[in-house]
Amino acid sequence: MTETEIDYYQSFECPICKEWIPCYNIAGDCPHCGSAGFKALTNKKKNNRGLKDMGRDFEIIINENTERGKDFIKVFGTSTINITSPIPKYILTPSKEKVLAYFLDLDLITKKQRETLINHISKKFNQSIDFVRENLDKMGVPILKKDCGLLIKSPQRWI
Repeated sequence: MTETEIDYYQSFECPICKEWIPCYNIAGDCPHCGSAGFKALTNKKKNNRGLKDMGRDFEIIINENTERGKDFIKVFGTSTINITSPIPKYILTPSKEKVLAYFLDLDLITKKQRETLINHISKKFNQSIDFVRENLDKMGVPILKKDCGLLIKSPQRWI
């Protein structure tokens, strides 16, 4: 392998700013944009075409006219965000209604977005910030299918 090939295979692409960073420069967060998702990627085996990178190709566009949509924009500052899979799963809402939902890809949000999300969930569901912080990754963040549209960036990779 040439030196260029070694640098390519031992590098990671930041999911937020799309910059390539050699693995020996990693300090945890992306040095370009500060993304917390970059740290999560560095802890996984690099696989540009594998399932671990799915979230980059799948986004939802939230309906801004709904109550959840307004909350979403307040938390993330955008109506578009990455999800873990284009296939929705059934969840139970607090009212015990069974609905389809996508799940937010928490590895692809910034530190600031994550903290804003934690504060929002804490207030909305009357839970302590520490409880939300400890359980966010375990429980995930569902986004109701009825409140959004699906966007697939690179459909040729998934056909």
